[in-house]
Amino acid sequence: MKSRRDVHDEQAGLVSLYVAIVFVAFILLTGLVADGAQIRNERRLLDDMAARISRVVAQEVDVQAWHEDQQIMLDKTRVKAVGDQLLERFNLDGAVTTSEAGDEVIVTVRKRISPSLSVIPAQTISASRRATALVSEENS
Repeated sequence: MKSRRDVHDEQAGLVSLYVAIVFVAFILLTGLVADGAQIRNERRLLDDMAARISRVVAQEVDVQAWHEDQQIMLDKTRVKAVGDQLLERFNLDGAVTTSEAGDEVIVTVRKRISPSLSVIPAQTISASRRATALVSEENS
């Protein structure tokens, strides 16, 4: 029959093991939450940048088309040039295009996100966002 002292010696350090396991799990969970928040914030920033760029670029209207037949259309050359300048200025990958009808700007931005704590197995995550802006007489 085991004495109290023998049972106590067998369980010595067991609580420390449980605390260590819980502590590691807590640290990993905290890192995962922090990485997730950073990724969500970066995606929100990309949404905002795509929307802002689309609104700025949608102001590049074809003045000649307006003078000739009072039709509001985008100047596709200026849209591409201004869009590319803005993407470069903000250090974003992406594309700026116009619709076939020439009345809509479509901006797609992409960015590789590197989580700061790197708890997520992938080292970088690719995020892509898209925004459109419509040119109409109400906007002019």
